[in-house]
Amino acid sequence: MTSSHLAPDLHAHLQRWSPAPDLQLALEAGVVAHDGSGHEADTMRRVRRGTWSSYGGVVVQHNGPLTSDQRDWVAVLRAGDGAVLGAASAMRRAGVAVDAPPRPQVVVPWSRTAPRVGDVDLRRSRLMTGQDVHPTRQPPQFRLSRATVDAASLARRPDDVRALLCAPVQQRLLKPGQLRVVVLRLGPVTGRALMLRTLDDVELGAQSTHELRFTRALRRAGLPPPDRQTWRQRPDGRRYLDCWWETFQLHVEIDGLAHFRVTQWVADLDRTNELEISASARRLRIVGFLLWEQQSRVLDQVRRALQAGGWTG
Repeated sequence: MTSSHLAPDLHAHLQRWSPAPDLQLALEAGVVAHDGSGHEADTMRRVRRGTWSSYGGVVVQHNGPLTSDQRDWVAVLRAGDGAVLGAASAMRRAGVAVDAPPRPQVVVPWSRTAPRVGDVDLRRSRLMTGQDVHPTRQPPQFRLSRATVDAASLARRPDDVRALLCAPVQQRLLKPGQLRVVVLRLGPVTGRALMLRTLDDVELGAQSTHELRFTRALRRAGLPPPDRQTWRQRPDGRRYLDCWWETFQLHVEIDGLAHFRVTQWVADLDRTNELEISASARRLRIVGFLLWEQQSRVLDQVRRALQAGGWTG
């Protein structure tokens, strides 16, 4: 997962903390860990007979495929002291509907040498305090906000970063501000700028950023400024920049991110805009991040919509 570049003297004040794995809960899931209870001989006898399966010393009480719960328990127990589930694995444990990672994602303290554990995506982190690790959930795991930021830092496509950040917000498990706090606290994580821009779009919290960027883009492109720019609020609480050109009968809304399936949603809006350009009164909806990443496309649609309304500049 992400790791901090804090100075060593500051690290000395950050106490590593994570709850011990609850071996009784693991056993209820059908996973047996060495606990010094004296039942190891019977356990290994079952393993030798082939009725139970061993995974690096952690035993599962059957010889078939593991359930997702058992995979998580086996991964954490095999990873050893201080290990917690992270990224998408912890997001799913918290109830977020995201795709399961190919392998359980586990984090161990930076002070430890990462063990070689097959079929586990294992990383180290310097920041594993009570702000990061959930105090009660089992198997031990990162809090949802930290897990989400870590998952986003591992994503390779910008749309995947956006989708991971949107998912817990859309499902009402987190607020954008909670994710922003983690991104800022972790420091130079991979994709930090994209995450912060995405969170701006999710909540439209940095409203002046969207307004100024849109206004500057219009001016640079030689397009007329709107007659009115105001911020409005939808029934679901999200805000958007509302721009109106009365002479040319054009209404443009700059939206924040609102959909888990980002790529499909943006494509749908783009197709709708193309249909609106030929309407008698036009209403375009533009996702805020496109002002950064596809500005020429945004300006082309606005230009054609203005021309359809009679603008000749």
